[in-house]
Amino acid sequence: MEVKNKEYEAMVLFQPETAEEAIGDIEKKVEELIEQYDGRLHRTDKWAKRFLAYPIEKYTEGLYVIFRLGAPKDIVPELAYLFKYHEDILRYLITDYTVKAEKAARRKARRAAGSDS
Repeated sequence: MEVKNKEYEAMVLFQPETAEEAIGDIEKKVEELIEQYDGRLHRTDKWAKRFLAYPIEKYTEGLYVIFRLGAPKDIVPELAYLFKYHEDILRYLITDYTVKAEKAARRKARRAAGSDS
């Protein structure tokens, strides 16, 4: 039976003074994990330092990194474990983006079909 890949978005909030090398190490580990599960990293977005709505562990600012990926659902606990026990990560959130990605693909196809006629 074929394992169907789902679309996920993983948002990771780093401490504001986290070194670029530490963030790069996490990116590399995420990429390796996705490869192990025969998934695909669609994109990685790094945001500049942002103010937080409320303090987290006494921090009022943080660095966000957002990963968009396609992989089997078995990857979620592994990603959570990777993020949970990293000393520079304040918070993380892994969201199932499958339905949203499918709707976006249908909208794009409709627009493309409409512009061809």
